[in-house]
Amino acid sequence: MKLYNSLLLYFIFLNICINNGLINGYLINGFEEGSCELIQNNSICAPFIYSDINQQQQQQQQYVYIPQNTTLTNLESDLKDNPCKLYIQQLLCSINFPPCNNITIVDPNNNNNTNYNIVLPSYPCFNVCDIAYQSCAGIQEYLPQCNGAAPGGGGIPQFPQTTSTFNITINGSTSSNIYQNETTQCNHNYIGLGVFGCPSPLVYAPNRTKDLYFGISGDCVLPCPFELWEHDKELLFYMFSLLVFNGFLPNNITSTNEAILYVAIGAFLLAISQFQNQFEKDFQCSQEDPGRYVVQSDVKCGINGFLFQLGAMLSVLGWTLSSYDFYRAIHMLPVKKSFYYIRIAVYVVIVLLVFIPFAGQKYGSTLVSSGCWITGDKTDPWPYIFFYAIVLPCIVYIVWCTGWTTKRIYDVYNHIQGKAVLFYNIKLLVVMILFLFSAVFAISYKFYMDQQADEIQDALELWVRCILEKGETNCRLNIPDFNLRLLEAITTNTWGILGFIAFALDASLITVIKKSDRANKMLKYFGFQFQVEDDLAKRKASMSTAGTRLARVRAATILNTTSSTSTSTSSSSTTTSTSTATDDNNSGVSIVYNN
Repeated sequence: MKLYNSLLLYFIFLNICINNGLINGYLINGFEEGSCELIQNNSICAPFIYSDINQQQQQQQQYVYIPQNTTLTNLESDLKDNPCKLYIQQLLCSINFPPCNNITIVDPNNNNNTNYNIVLPSYPCFNVCDIAYQSCAGIQEYLPQCNGAAPGGGGIPQFPQTTSTFNITINGSTSSNIYQNETTQCNHNYIGLGVFGCPSPLVYAPNRTKDLYFGISGDCVLPCPFELWEHDKELLFYMFSLLVFNGFLPNNITSTNEAILYVAIGAFLLAISQFQNQFEKDFQCSQEDPGRYVVQSDVKCGINGFLFQLGAMLSVLGWTLSSYDFYRAIHMLPVKKSFYYIRIAVYVVIVLLVFIPFAGQKYGSTLVSSGCWITGDKTDPWPYIFFYAIVLPCIVYIVWCTGWTTKRIYDVYNHIQGKAVLFYNIKLLVVMILFLFSAVFAISYKFYMDQQADEIQDALELWVRCILEKGETNCRLNIPDFNLRLLEAITTNTWGILGFIAFALDASLITVIKKSDRANKMLKYFGFQFQVEDDLAKRKASMSTAGTRLARVRAATILNTTSSTSTSTSSSSTTTSTSTATDDNNSGVSIVYNN
């Protein structure tokens, strides 16, 4: 009887122990279980541990899972001494203090339906680690690997994509051990993270299928648009005027008109591309992929880059031909038949320089541009081969023409002391010099900024570190050489205005309009016509309206006159001389002057 009672008490005690899991406990993936402990309010991780989406943020009493062979105090100490604490405090807290989950397991081999209460962690989701890793530029060596295993053994990922599966083994069952898999959801409900993403104003872009993105590291990229500097607009009116005066109104298109038309059409296309940029808000940004700058595969960027390159090449080559024409006119050189071949060469060069980058998918937008152009830097030769290799020789030639023209104007003025010839030629000369300054500065600025790329990158890194620590409102991005960028924007957007001043603000255009068959037909359609003058009045009008342009012909004629002829002419008391000069825009105009 005593033996029976003893055995009965033993089995009762054994059953109680089994039911409460106190004999051999349970194993998680073959390792001893951890424990749930209450995290203190003064813990540096207290603001971040947040697993229940229904839990109020003010509730600070939270239980966290502590692995075997460590303590809450040791983990707190490790966090306080970590050099990356300021940047990834949230990440380290989510690793060391995963939220607890209470799991109830029913013993299927027990008729009494014995329950076992166990605790399992909710590890942080993979994207929590990914964002912290990408945002912590330059100090990734302090961070854990996002694909590493969780502490406690078993090979479970520290940062699961969605869930963690645990192999539970419960020892001491009435018949045999219990083997069961339990799953917990990963956790990304952290108070400290707020809205999930990169630190403002950076954009999280993990899945990139196209270029272009600009970022300090990994998947946190600069937003688009991201204004480093401001930019100006181009006005279409000036180039429209040149197109009308030199392309529509003249009865015959001369070499001078053709060179001016190249400038006008080029600047017109540049202006269209500029207005295309301004017409659409955030033109350089992709609407589908946040943080991505548009590339040629985006149709609007392909069109914009094509127009800009075509306009730039027409403008540069047009200014080059205009410089040659100015040099030819001031030196009284005839228009050679070789101009026909020059025209063909210009067309071929333009086609190659515009279509080859287009075929190579090289048009795109960048941080320092408002639209699309050939992308490349000091390691990418595309913009150098298909733009600067042609532009630089053109600029050298313009400098040569301008230098010799300046000398010629000086010689002419010393002979005749005429203000008309001085005004007209000095105006063109000044415009040529301003264009040279604009072109040289724009090209030099490109090479200079390529050399400054590393400095800009360093400035962006410092700014990102600052916003990670202090927030965007307390940090200012300091990009060097803003004044140079502003001057570059002004110079590259004044080519059209310079062309208007050089070629449209000319009194001889009145003669062009009056002689234009198209202009007279349009006026006659509306019941108007130019006043008919007698032959002498026409000559005087021609002298008054085209005097500045004809003055250079007169000056060149006088300059080529021998000294003996000048002496005999000056000895005459009152001699009237008539000289007939041929100019591209005023053929067969008689110049009458008294010595």
